[in-house]
Amino acid sequence: MNIDTFKSFYDVATYKSISKAASLSHISQSALSQQLSNMENRFGVKLFERSNKGVEPTAEGRTILKHVETMVQSYD
Repeated sequence: MNIDTFKSFYDVATYKSISKAASLSHISQSALSQQLSNMENRFGVKLFERSNKGVEPTAEGRTILKHVETMVQSYD
């Protein structure tokens, strides 16, 4: 996993939208969905609840988000 993957995760959580985060990262929505799926498999938890209204981090996703937020801010 690299910082871009964590940044994309952070963007999805912030904007509550995979498509908006994908657009900001200049990648396709399907590529970003695959990144998220790979993260979920690697961590062994579901990171987001998906609905037609967008996405919301799960409890596990919120925990990981706290750490990712620190990493992204340090990187920027």
